[in-house]
Amino acid sequence: MQALGLALRIEAVDPQHPRARALLSEAAEEEARALYPELFTADAPGPVNPPLGPRDLYLLAWRGDHAVGCGALRERDAFTAELRRIFVTRQARRDGVARAVLADLERRAKDLGYHRLVLETGARQQEALALYGSGGWRRIAAWGPYVSDPLSVCLGKSLSHRR
Repeated sequence: MQALGLALRIEAVDPQHPRARALLSEAAEEEARALYPELFTADAPGPVNPPLGPRDLYLLAWRGDHAVGCGALRERDAFTAELRRIFVTRQARRDGVARAVLADLERRAKDLGYHRLVLETGARQQEALALYGSGGWRRIAAWGPYVSDPLSVCLGKSLSHRR
């Protein structure tokens, strides 16, 4: 997990942190619009990071002074959290950043008392699907806005609470 001699550092931040907002914009503008152009109009507003709830978490992955990835946990119920906002910059891909952010989110979810994690990703995001599959994530029934959405893939993972 080192590129150019810089170790990866992952820390919890406020989702309104300027780098968190910049990564979200990059993810939405460069990735989502390119992969799913039919879902966006030219004047569509960009996504926003809502404030954190009591059992929510937002992580930034850093190499030196550069934020290279992010990920979030959002409480769905007392036992389940949803993974959101997982993104890695193009320059940092294939360097273990996504795997490290995912592992850190899973560890912190256990620490917060969650028993299960769920997420939604796009059907065209093959690298993400491969990452989740290699980490033990399995397809689950779609929920909420993802029901009947052919471009959505919903995944889940049970967390072992053994230490």
